[in-house]
Amino acid sequence: MIFAAYLVVSSSPSAGLIRLAVNGSTQCSGRVEIYNSYSYPYYSWGTVCDYDWDLKDAEVVCREQSCGIALEALGSAYFGQGTGTFLHSNVDCSGSETSIDNCRYSSYISYSCHHGRDAGVVCSVSNPEPTISLYSNEVTWGQDVSITCSVSEKFSGGTFILQKTSSSFSQSQTSSTSSVIFNLHNVNFDHDGLYQCQYMKTSQRFSSSSVRLTVTGKKKIHFAKFFVSFSSFNNRISNLVR
Repeated sequence: MIFAAYLVVSSSPSAGLIRLAVNGSTQCSGRVEIYNSYSYPYYSWGTVCDYDWDLKDAEVVCREQSCGIALEALGSAYFGQGTGTFLHSNVDCSGSETSIDNCRYSSYISYSCHHGRDAGVVCSVSNPEPTISLYSNEVTWGQDVSITCSVSEKFSGGTFILQKTSSSFSQSQTSSTSSVIFNLHNVNFDHDGLYQCQYMKTSQRFSSSSVRLTVTGKKKIHFAKFFVSFSSFNNRISNLVR
């Protein structure tokens, strides 16, 4: 009898285990449920109240589920109402935590929390893989260059960052679409080198492979201006000698 009871208890999920539930299935989108193993013998799955629920909180849940990045943080029982008790409310994650239990939250559940306020998330199945492309990899000094950074359309919205490796050069654009175009005007030899795109949807940053931009040609010297300046310099020297 004792041995059988031990088997039942040890096979239960551990405290703080999280799942995403949609009509009983578990995937990378769904209602956030946390296993409550502190109320023996009434172990059960509880839900999270959507007060202060945001994308940073969702990001932690997605990471804990081994999914991709957080695309949406949803409330008002978007994925249907759960059962059991509320275990967390007013969740406040920075986005870098490994578990929602490591975030700040209130274990005091307001009377206004009900299963019509169950929190949910939408995570991508995989992480985004940004790409970078140049209209031309080789340009002449003084020309303009367009560099496109993009991700899959399912990751629409976010911040794109263009960086030149081994350099402090960096430009960023926030977009509601899945791509942006960076324009480099009147390039010179300082622009020659390797470039990389980075993409941020939440606090995570994902990098593309690198491409090389080659700048050819020589900087044009304005000989007329040089001749005038040189002539003026000679006249001043001649006056001093006299």
